[in-house]
Amino acid sequence: MRNKSLLIAITFTTYILLAQCPNILFTTSTISSERTAGNIALIIDYGNSTQQVFTGLSGLTAFDVLNNSASIVYLEHGFGRFVTAINGVVNNANANGRYWQFWVNDELSPIATDFYELADGDRILWKYCSPENAFTGSPFNNSSLWIGLLLITCFVGLVIGIAFFVNRKLR
Repeated sequence: MRNKSLLIAITFTTYILLAQCPNILFTTSTISSERTAGNIALIIDYGNSTQQVFTGLSGLTAFDVLNNSASIVYLEHGFGRFVTAINGVVNNANANGRYWQFWVNDELSPIATDFYELADGDRILWKYCSPENAFTGSPFNNSSLWIGLLLITCFVGLVIGIAFFVNRKLR
């Protein structure tokens, strides 16, 4: 009986975590089709001292601005569009360990390019680099990710504590 109660508690906890993790860690929004940001700057940095600079652009999302300014290849995922090539430069070409990453206003984006809604005057940087060279600042500045992980940890601790309490009462 004791093992059965513990198994039920673990199964329930796992179900809750799997069902709620995407809701806690990732937020998606409905993108308004009426608002378009203007005066956007776009820089494409190829990682070899070559850059393309575009100014005075407009678009609803970071994806729109890139798609209207360059030839791109992307994959469609549940969490958004993942850019795999810009102007013929492909992610991890010849196993070089370099990938396209994008920043808006000097901050690495925590969401997919097609979910990133722009504001007037935003600066977008697409950079072809290795992950260890990608961060211009600390990679741990995303406070919402840490808050989500903290909430999950607290929830798991609470569920495990309740499971052990119930298990002791059933003895």
